[in-house]
Amino acid sequence: MKTKINLSGIKNDVFYKFIYPLFAKEFLIYAITYENFAMVVETTFILSPEQWAEVLEEWEAKEDLINNF
Repeated sequence: MKTKINLSGIKNDVFYKFIYPLFAKEFLIYAITYENFAMVVETTFILSPEQWAEVLEEWEAKEDLINNF
């Protein structure tokens, strides 16, 4: 069983310090939906609700860029 890394106590940016470096390909290319990406992240990290909100915000910003290009 894989041990998850608990980031829930970190108050700083966790997306660009932890999640994006590890899952850049999934974020940019492979994850078709936010739910798919969240499942990938959830296999490795434990996040607080605020951190999940940050991940969703980054996902939505990426989708806005792609859809408005």
